[in-house]
Amino acid sequence: MNYSVHAIMYGYFYLKQIDAWPKWVPAQFITVAQIAQMVVGTTVSYFSYVYLKDGIECDVKPENVIAGG
Repeated sequence: MNYSVHAIMYGYFYLKQIDAWPKWVPAQFITVAQIAQMVVGTTVSYFSYVYLKDGIECDVKPENVIAGG
């Protein structure tokens, strides 16, 4: 998800720089995508922490949960 949002974001910056961004596409789309990425990432990190704390099988390494925190 992070790569997708950044591809859209950098594509937007490039197209704005060369005045080729379509007028019908709202720039707020990028902000909404970034906020959605943060919400999804935070939710995944939280549940990974809860699963590891409760001893539930989880494919996420404890080091990644700590880094995500």
